[in-house]
Amino acid sequence: MQIILATDALVVGIDFPNVEDVIDLDCTHPNHGKQRKGRAGRGENVKDPRGITYVTKATMEKAKKMLEKPRSDICDGGGKWVEQGLHYGMAQLLLASCYPDCEDDLYENPKADPFCFCGSKMCEEERQQGGHRGPCRCSGCIPEPALLPLRRATAQHETLPKGLRLTEKMITKGTKRLLDFRKELWNDISLDIGFASPGAILPETHIKLLLDNFARIKSLDNLSTYISGLDLLNGHEERLFTLIQELRTAFKIPVYEPPPSFQAPSLSQPDTTSLTPQVAGTSQEKVPAGPSYEDFWANFQRPLAGLSSQVFPSSIDSNISDPFNTQTTYPNTQLATPTPMPFLSQNQNTQPRSLIAGKTKGY
Repeated sequence: MQIILATDALVVGIDFPNVEDVIDLDCTHPNHGKQRKGRAGRGENVKDPRGITYVTKATMEKAKKMLEKPRSDICDGGGKWVEQGLHYGMAQLLLASCYPDCEDDLYENPKADPFCFCGSKMCEEERQQGGHRGPCRCSGCIPEPALLPLRRATAQHETLPKGLRLTEKMITKGTKRLLDFRKELWNDISLDIGFASPGAILPETHIKLLLDNFARIKSLDNLSTYISGLDLLNGHEERLFTLIQELRTAFKIPVYEPPPSFQAPSLSQPDTTSLTPQVAGTSQEKVPAGPSYEDFWANFQRPLAGLSSQVFPSSIDSNISDPFNTQTTYPNTQLATPTPMPFLSQNQNTQPRSLIAGKTKGY
């Protein structure tokens, strides 16, 4: 696809055969808009030419106010139906329910055009269909779908370490070198790319992207990530990569090597399938998973023989699945029997809690 930015110099006498769409910005006169849009569909290979007019919200408000007054009040005294730069006919078009019908009224066109016998394929097909105009497809008769809200693009990578970022002087020099590269490449291929400008080869947004990620560009394959979609650069990637390597030597910026990816452990459930207790006086051996909720709360009611009510170890491994260790004793302490706790069912609203190695942990 090629995009041509043009002034009124291309409005008259320019018959490019492959123009599909013409976009007119803030048109103020119906004659001007019609002439500009007439550049679309000049060749038979264009099957669905379109003319699109974009206006500001202020222009639409101005058009509404104009149509609230009689047309005779709009005349500026010189025979022109213009108010504040907007033609009365353009105001009618902007607010029309069907644009072709409004144009017929403005230009006093016949409702049914006579057949054309020029011999072109398009006119032959129109005659066979019984007339020039089929079902109207203007945006007044067939409203276009609403545009999706714009979303701000977010960075897809982490920030580079400070020592690998380019300084302001480096960015200035790198931008100049990339702009020179773009101009040189455009001079070399301009005869093959039609009316494409140098900016179509390497836009400023991509130049900034390359410099922001300069330390990440370490190979041709890696470079393609930052220039994807730039079709005019196809076949010239190696030339661009050579320039980046030259800048790397001048800037003395090494290639960024990301740290190994770190995957956070799952915190949904503790792993109790293979545990090694670290309790004084016992051998280290694997024990099965901890008790169920029912067993735990039932066992909580029995006396805890050998466990002191005054001494609680603070550094017991939290992975011990049996909270009722009876092998460790504490001399010179008075033993006490804990107060029984009522059994809590999982069907109750109160959420059960798990006690592991003397510590409470909510789920």
